[in-house]
Amino acid sequence: MGSPLRLSLVGVAEPHAAAAWERVSHAIEDLEQVLSRFRPSADLVTLNGRAGDPACAPVHPRLYDALAAAERAWRRTDGAFDPRVLGDLERLGYRGAESPATAPAHLEAGD
Repeated sequence: MGSPLRLSLVGVAEPHAAAAWERVSHAIEDLEQVLSRFRPSADLVTLNGRAGDPACAPVHPRLYDALAAAERAWRRTDGAFDPRVLGDLERLGYRGAESPATAPAHLEAGD
């Protein structure tokens, strides 16, 4: 998501620290694959590309949770927080990835 990742551990043996780094970096990579606007294969890009399509594939649970939280924030703030800014971002030149023609493999039928 364009941010550096750092894990600080104190009093942890090197093998445990290396294992922790692997878990953290994999978890962040998984989030990036779901929530990024900049990866063509990301679930959010796929969903944005299918906006308004009644046959839209189901979304990853993490994306669903993020969208549900954003919608709750929009309702609770009477619209002061508005997550529906994709068009505005793109008009300002802050473009994400182009939407792919098909969903990522883990979102295809049967999942």
